[in-house]
Amino acid sequence: MTDQRALDWSTFKQKDGIEVADEFTLSPNLQLPQLTGAEISPLQLDPPGPVGEAYMFGQEAIEFIMGPVGSAKTTCSIFRILVGALRMPVCKDGIIRYRGCVLHANLRALYRTAVPSLQQFFKPGSPGVEYFGGQDRPLQIILRFQTPRGKKLQIIIDGFGITKDSMEELLRGYQANFGWCIEADLLDEDVPPFVYSRVAQGRYPGKGLLEDPNAPIPGSVWGDLNAPLITNYIYKDFIEAPRPGYKLHRQPSGLSERAENRKYTSLVDYQKMAGVLKKDKKKRMVDAEFGTEGDGALVYSDYEFDIHCAKAPLQPLDLPLLIGSDAGGSPALVIGQYTPKGQMRWLAELVADPGTGVGRFSEALVDLLQSKFRGLPVAHAWGDPSAFHGADKKAGELSFMETLGKAISVQFLPTVTNDPSARQESVAWFLRRRVDEDGFPYFQHCPTMKVVQAGFQGGFKIVKNIHDSSDHVAFVKNKYSHVHEGGQYLCYGVRGHAGVINDAARAGRPGNVVPISSGRGPVKDFNL
Repeated sequence: MTDQRALDWSTFKQKDGIEVADEFTLSPNLQLPQLTGAEISPLQLDPPGPVGEAYMFGQEAIEFIMGPVGSAKTTCSIFRILVGALRMPVCKDGIIRYRGCVLHANLRALYRTAVPSLQQFFKPGSPGVEYFGGQDRPLQIILRFQTPRGKKLQIIIDGFGITKDSMEELLRGYQANFGWCIEADLLDEDVPPFVYSRVAQGRYPGKGLLEDPNAPIPGSVWGDLNAPLITNYIYKDFIEAPRPGYKLHRQPSGLSERAENRKYTSLVDYQKMAGVLKKDKKKRMVDAEFGTEGDGALVYSDYEFDIHCAKAPLQPLDLPLLIGSDAGGSPALVIGQYTPKGQMRWLAELVADPGTGVGRFSEALVDLLQSKFRGLPVAHAWGDPSAFHGADKKAGELSFMETLGKAISVQFLPTVTNDPSARQESVAWFLRRRVDEDGFPYFQHCPTMKVVQAGFQGGFKIVKNIHDSSDHVAFVKNKYSHVHEGGQYLCYGVRGHAGVINDAARAGRPGNVVPISSGRGPVKDFNL
């Protein structure tokens, strides 16, 4: 209790046999703050950008926002508390009651991160604002306002340092409307869904206290974070295999033209960070892209999720289809289209389990073509050159690629080379071109291609060949590599061996620029 006001906790209201404390009895010279001030009004907040605004007003079960440092993620989480409170039904005594918890993996970290941010908007000692607790002691914040329509609003925020082992002890029996996960990627993956189990049933403030006992009571869990490693549960639960009710809002890179919160964090600020941070940290903290882990470097450093992953599922154009396939113990392929304007579009992936034979893989390809691309012909198909060998030709056996081609009545062709560097360049060339003069990407993949997306964002890695003393490179063989190698064969087949070499030789110069050297040498007159 502060010195500036005196709450009369002994005053109660009797409503239908239910005693409700009159928390809003203030001393005569004080008034409740209006929920209309520029600092604390969700109605007057200038959102940092469209992603932050969509997150702030979201209503999914578990909803996180991921972005670069300084993109106002925490601010949006705080204002989401106020937005959620204004959705609550009114109690019989005319008061709107809203309660939730703010969570971190560590209680001290919670005081270091959440509390200072909350205090920027709800100043300790102000009328209607109370803070309880301290370092290593449970946190509780009680906020009392008057809404724009004159209703009295009470918000209770409980703070917990929580882990997988302590969540049941702390939250069993806890009744609330929301859970806010600070630095959500640091929490155990079981914490957010368990918190949701405490807010999903609408048990606070209780049906008996509501003016309309049948009114819906919203419940949601939200959180904010910087991009974690691709091995973090955030990638698995929100991207790779999205769980029902989970939604991830991804803000653009701080270096992007569409970066959010430019009012307070400038392009120059991000450029300075990018110049100081190591490449992997810059990718996560500035570019807001998932990071890699372990040995190896990312194969495609020019990939930008915001540009190269389509915002909505890509629909096939009225153009022939192209296929690039990898064979081996885990066959995989990419189906795409190449437009007259030079855009490479990856529309679908087919990724088989290890040990899948060519017969089962062929059946899956036929099903995919008939279900998603009926009526579109396959113009060309390319594959791993090594998968065209190994069959007993004298006995009439077909190779992997020959069998696959027979299944769809299309002849698969081997690419000229299987060199990893050349195949890498065949895709990287499209990525480096970024967008045309109309802002249209030269390369895009469908967001439904989860394995391809995971590979671009950190799963598909490259290392020096440890068995070779030269500078030859090799791709790390994992669940992401096979489908990406299929995509490489597709792009290599489209561009052709000469195209890959010529584009690399031009070193990014337009085709109408005279090269540094023609390679023919000076003209000589041997008659002199």
